[in-house]
Amino acid sequence: LWLGDLFLADAKYEKALDQYRRGLEKTSDKRHRGRLLAAMAKALSATGNHKEAIGPLNQMLSTLEADTEDNDADARFTAYKHLGEIYSRLGENEKAVVAFKRALEVKPKETDPYGLQFEIAKAYQSIAPGKAQDVLNEIVASGDPFWSKVAQARINEINVQQSVDRLGLNRS
Repeated sequence: LWLGDLFLADAKYEKALDQYRRGLEKTSDKRHRGRLLAAMAKALSATGNHKEAIGPLNQMLSTLEADTEDNDADARFTAYKHLGEIYSRLGENEKAVVAFKRALEVKPKETDPYGLQFEIAKAYQSIAPGKAQDVLNEIVASGDPFWSKVAQARINEINVQQSVDRLGLNRS
């Protein structure tokens, strides 16, 4: 893991992946395997192999969800969040919403929810615009000094786009 992380930091993704695979072959410890799988997904995403990155994340989550004694919420949160980001990049917005919602369910207490809610709203925008608006309004209502402004800006952007569409001015 350590060697793979060094290669990953140097953008030597294939070498990093090789080290992570070697680590997976040599350990049966669930925590180490989980960290290796998460790192592998990160390296695969960095190479643009987003679809391939889903496999290690799902494998990691299966292991974490099956182990009821070891509830590693941080690892689950990170994995679900990364999975949501990958699905968003792939345009699989329904799956992105599910992953981001799961991340919200297991998020560490000190983590603010607004960034994830914003990601959910972005994913909803193409599949359920009304739900996107609802989530954005919740963020605005939270009064968070940063995220409420970001959400309001997104609402304004959506409203402008809807006006442009209604007037038939969109010539792109």
